[in-house]
Amino acid sequence: DHVIFVGEVERCTAQPGAQPLIFHGGRYFTELPL
Repeated sequence: DHVIFVGEVERCTAQPGAQPLIFHGGRYFTELPL
């Protein structure tokens, strides 16, 4: 009943000042507070 993906990060970038992506309670949020 679950799917598991196994992988490796090959590259990553960051955007200064971007909001964090938060997964909580089965939903995604980009702003605080939850």
